[in-house]
Amino acid sequence: MPTQVHQIVYCSRMRSPMVGRKAEIDAIVVVARKRNASAQITGGLFVTRDIVAQLLEGPIDATEHIYAKICADPRHDNVTLLRRREAPRRIFPTWAMGFAITADATDEISGIFAQAFAAQNDAVADAVTDLIKNSTVRLEM
Repeated sequence: MPTQVHQIVYCSRMRSPMVGRKAEIDAIVVVARKRNASAQITGGLFVTRDIVAQLLEGPIDATEHIYAKICADPRHDNVTLLRRREAPRRIFPTWAMGFAITADATDEISGIFAQAFAAQNDAVADAVTDLIKNSTVRLEM
């Protein structure tokens, strides 16, 4: 029987100013990919103008540790947990961190994030997960 994988989906608002944010996020992704690979964490990250959405998956201790660090990170504000669960398989089985960034969110993306901060439920978590899954690209370093 396959082992379950722990998944966390969250969104947050970035506190840093727009100037230099892409370089900051690029640096975060490089470090995350190295740390995630050694901790058996996979996932995807979606960033828009001021919002971050991420799906982390892997061993429970490792995913919970990373999520706790994100919650305490002063670069994040309003960290909102959308889903914490055991899943039968990984969504990103070979990605230390898939990544997508867009400066301009469509009305649909803005609506998904408005719902995510207002009401945390399975439908919202599914919408954010689908956004991450359908937008991220594998850019392993």
